[in-house]
Amino acid sequence: MREIKFRAWDKIAKRWRYVSGLSWYKPITSLKGRSGVIVEMDDGCDQFIPIEDVELVQFTGLHDKNGKPIYEGDLLSFNGQKPSGAVFFKEGSYWTSESVLGRAASMAEVIGNVYENSDLV
Repeated sequence: MREIKFRAWDKIAKRWRYVSGLSWYKPITSLKGRSGVIVEMDDGCDQFIPIEDVELVQFTGLHDKNGKPIYEGDLLSFNGQKPSGAVFFKEGSYWTSESVLGRAASMAEVIGNVYENSDLV
């Protein structure tokens, strides 16, 4: 069974936040039914961030050759080659370029992501 976890690119702070929960608040005076993510902050406390302020990406359930988890939007290098595109979800599978990631993940290396390293694409 695949581990389901997310991380969020904080558009305001321009950094990754690790998601400890997803939240859809019922309408109350202060939040007006907003949805968002609950993320772990530097001080160890959790904080609610509205969904429009983050890019939410999901863990693929796969790891690269160094054991690093692979998320949607990650850029992978195969045999030291420049990545041709980011990891994405399509037709029930995670893909990179034009092929299903699957077993090939163990031969790849995460070298960045589209949020921090768009120059690599």
